Amino acid sequence: MRLAVRGYNQSLEIAKVLSNEYGIPIENSTIYRRKGLSQKVLNRKQRLANEGRMFTLKSAKRLTGYGHVAIIDDVITTGSTVREMSALLREQTAVQRIDIWGIARSNSTSAE
Repeated sequence: MRLAVRGYNQSLEIAKVLSNEYGIPIENSTIYRRKGLSQKVLNRKQRLANEGRMFTLKSAKRLTGYGHVAIIDDVITTGSTVREMSALLREQTAVQRIDIWGIARSNSTSAE
C-alpha cells in the first residue's frame, strides 16, 4: 500500500540495507494490509480499536523454515501495527522468535 501511495516503502528500504549488510533474507510478500483507513489518520484510541483487523497472512508456507523473523517498522507510534503482525505470525506460522526493529518511536500527543 505504501509503495502505491508514495512510490516507495520506507520500512522496505531500511530492510534492503540491513539485508545487504548482514545477509538477512527479506520476505515482504507474506503479510498484507487489508483495505481500510491508514493508521496514520487514526488517533491512539482508534488505532488500538482497529487492532486485529489490519493484516492478513497470504502464505504461511513462505515462512516455513524461519524460526526467527524481524518486523521492521520505520516509526512505532502505539505499537498496534507490530503487535498485530506478531500475533498473526504466532497464530499462523511456526516462527518461534519475533523481533521488532523500529527506527523511531513517536511520542507525539497527536497519536494519543
